[in-house]
Amino acid sequence: MKTPSEWLLAFNQYYNNIMSNRAPGLEPIEISRFLTDAEYAIVIGLDNGSITTSFEGSEQVTDYLATLVKQITLNPEDDDALPVYNAAMSYVFKLPDGVLFRKMEICTLEGTDCGDSFNVQVVPVTQDELIRTMRNPYKRPNNRRVLRLSYAKYDNDEETAYSELVSKYKVKDYAVRYLARPKPIIVPGLVSGQTIDGYPTPHSSAGLACELPEPVHQMILEQAVKLAKAVWAE
Repeated sequence: MKTPSEWLLAFNQYYNNIMSNRAPGLEPIEISRFLTDAEYAIVIGLDNGSITTSFEGSEQVTDYLATLVKQITLNPEDDDALPVYNAAMSYVFKLPDGVLFRKMEICTLEGTDCGDSFNVQVVPVTQDELIRTMRNPYKRPNNRRVLRLSYAKYDNDEETAYSELVSKYKVKDYAVRYLARPKPIIVPGLVSGQTIDGYPTPHSSAGLACELPEPVHQMILEQAVKLAKAVWAE
């Protein structure tokens, strides 16, 4: 199932077989929604191990999700309106759209005891753990460790995600390797103005193919048909 047309054909075949042609036909926008929701569920399941082993738990699962692994290096935001734990220790970074899970985080510190510039590990902490962690001399920020808080801001129904790094030293930049949310699967036939997760295609009738490798396609297809069956049976 490499092309959007092949996704449409395969879905209709499975859907008609499992429902014995008893269910009403589905519009392309509905099929696209089921396929996209199934794709997201499969990605989450592969990542957390609820489907097979977890992401990087085996080479096979790592390869399944390899196309979604991205990396970016960010500079601190210059916005006094953003909430921070401590103005003298906090550095806020705006994450790109579509970040599902951060997999590796490193930041560059300046003016440390180890020299002018030094890369250190970023350690995530929850909001309620922060104060307790800061009081622990073995876990608080130092020249080997920076703490990271997460929060988001909503504006006009748009969500912007941030990482707040709490550091003893000045943070120059922040490198994040992350698992990105996959683009939707859109079959041919959407009419003008219809979108899935904000993705109109340049030519809406052409659709949008799955960006995950083919070994995952069957899992997505079967999950999508199950979702469609559940909706029809309600």
